[in-house]
Amino acid sequence: MTGRRRAALAAVPLLALTGLTACSDGDEADAGTPGRSSATGTPEPGAGADEGPEAAARFAALPPSAVEAAVLEDMSTVTTVRARVQAVHVGLSVDAQVALDEDGDCLGTLAVDGGTAEVLRRGEGAEQELYGSFDATLLLAAGYSTAQADAAVAAAADRWVRLDPASDLADIALVCEAVEDARDARLLGGEDAATEITGLEQVDGSPVLGIERTVEAGTAALLVAATGDHRFVRLAIPREDEPAATVDELVYDEEVVVPDPASRGTVPAAELGLG
Repeated sequence: MTGRRRAALAAVPLLALTGLTACSDGDEADAGTPGRSSATGTPEPGAGADEGPEAAARFAALPPSAVEAAVLEDMSTVTTVRARVQAVHVGLSVDAQVALDEDGDCLGTLAVDGGTAEVLRRGEGAEQELYGSFDATLLLAAGYSTAQADAAVAAAADRWVRLDPASDLADIALVCEAVEDARDARLLGGEDAATEITGLEQVDGSPVLGIERTVEAGTAALLVAATGDHRFVRLAIPREDEPAATVDELVYDEEVVVPDPASRGTVPAAELGLG
């Protein structure tokens, strides 16, 4: 795991989409991980877990701190993620398919209130490069006039639009941050929220364990695989001023290639009259 991933697993806020703070229910002494033995050699509950219902029941019987420890450990081995993100942002419905590579570079397609966009994010922090591609319908939804939207789309000519991270259009990158926050398990760890195990459910015929985390913004509802690798299956993340954002259809460790934006050409947003 890279230093960036280790730092991310210890991060406090869930970026941009949530405003949540991370939390924990106990110290390392009671955070045994299913399928692994303690330092004393005594098997923890669920040790030797297989794929059957008994394994799921053992995992569900663990204390919340042990469940969190198992999820954190199994999510720490994730390399790439593909996922769907659904949210409402400034009153606009967003449905996105997002792919995140091992370095955190991101490629996504978004449907936003009848319009479409693409997002390409490379790097992070001050070195981050953010690009978008927009149709006229999306630009209209974002508040541009018909003339502005049509002119910008024609001038872009399928090139990537280089975005100022402070612009409103840069909000398309929130879908990348949501998937990155899921991959780095930023909803777990820390000390500032309450955790409750809500019980076993079935998703697509497989057992999953429900976890609720009550924080200032509301209650996050998380589903994790109850057998095998205890990774996220679905996250419903509360937001203070919008309905909960959902991350689901998670697929881990498949090849993800985020292209060099130069392959399509780039143009600064300001040259297109886009803020």
